[in-house]
Amino acid sequence: MLSLELSSGALEDDVKMLKALTPPGRLLILLDLSKAPRPLEEIYQTMKKQGIHRYPESTYKALESLNGVGLLSKTYDSRRKRIVYSLAATV
Repeated sequence: MLSLELSSGALEDDVKMLKALTPPGRLLILLDLSKAPRPLEEIYQTMKKQGIHRYPESTYKALESLNGVGLLSKTYDSRRKRIVYSLAATV
């Protein structure tokens, strides 16, 4: 199950977070990452199969937007030699 925690004092931050979730594909990204951390390429393939994103750049922009409001974190996986996205600890 995926849940969001809104802050009681920072309404502006909460509005930014909710705006980042406006496109339906971004919620699907969060649900997908709730299963396991994944690199851009794998997330893009899921979005493409769902008919949400036609280009990897669209997926990248969505991931960066979600990362920018603190819903995702990204780390470098030296074993895979790529950046891997996962849900942030606060989600």
